[in-house]
Amino acid sequence: MKRRISFSELPNMAASEIEYAVADIVKNNEARFIRFYNEAGPISLKKHLLEELPGLGKKTMNAILAERESPRGGFKGYEDLSSRLAEYQKIQSFKPEKPVAARIVLEIEDPERRRYLFVQNSQK
Repeated sequence: MKRRISFSELPNMAASEIEYAVADIVKNNEARFIRFYNEAGPISLKKHLLEELPGLGKKTMNAILAERESPRGGFKGYEDLSSRLAEYQKIQSFKPEKPVAARIVLEIEDPERRRYLFVQNSQK
């Protein structure tokens, strides 16, 4: 490896495949990303780290927080998280890997992002 390249330097074909590659990585590293759902905390008094995930609103975030603090404890996997949210507030068809994959793609595409959750910023 000679150097890292930015997203803008990727060939068009590679850039179009990045979402699929990231989705596979997120699916194959379930334990790492479930740990994020189990351990994410507040950023400030008004904002939580889970709110940084695209497509995850306040209702879903509050359901995740309530379920992980319940007597059942933290989530074991994507399926466990989805089923417990469906039981908790009838949040149907929540796929926990999708917001994580979308966030990773955003972090790769935007070098000026303020907060990095999953990708190491090569600009620093």
